[in-house]
Amino acid sequence: PGSIVRDFRFIHLADFPEASCLDAFARFADENEQANNSRIINPLLRRRHVRAHGGLRLALAEILGRPVVMPFQRSITGKPVLAGGPHFSLSYAGDSAWLAVSDAPIGLDVVEIAGGGGRLDDGFVSAEDLHALASMGIRPADADHVAWAIKEASAKLADDVWRAPIDWRLVLRERLTVLSTGQPEMIVELREMSGNKVAAIARWKEYREGGACPR
Repeated sequence: PGSIVRDFRFIHLADFPEASCLDAFARFADENEQANNSRIINPLLRRRHVRAHGGLRLALAEILGRPVVMPFQRSITGKPVLAGGPHFSLSYAGDSAWLAVSDAPIGLDVVEIAGGGGRLDDGFVSAEDLHALASMGIRPADADHVAWAIKEASAKLADDVWRAPIDWRLVLRERLTVLSTGQPEMIVELREMSGNKVAAIARWKEYREGGACPR
């Protein structure tokens, strides 16, 4: 007995051999995954999708100790869910993909911040968001895109992807906290990665502090 995963695991899916990922997708991808792949026009992006979802199956199999052959369930927004857990969140950046896996709900977003990429519209990131990130030492040139990753990770955690980005509010308390009307408090961990990438991992505050996950 006990947890499959302590806290969470952060996995670069490119660590799995490409041939193994392609084979896993061919053998185990469900109808939704195959349909989504067939709608991708760009062949490079289509191959990236196949590799990521094949890698997803391999990563979950490694954690569970058995192949994941069943179709994923889908939330109301289409988010894939594995019956019986663990929870997971997938994110793409550039030509690769990353996965966060946990016993509790989790949201992941990875962004490239090389060169800053320019400011986002005021409807996405508020002055208060930027102030919170500045207090953490995030460079102004990177802050908009780091804030975007935090908001995307939070939306994935809450399975509330249609909420306006400005409505996810960043506050620096003991930890970086995300607030939004009608949602429990979330906390977000940032990880700097090679290749000028940053990962934002969002989780419910109650889980991080040892309490029950919100429903």
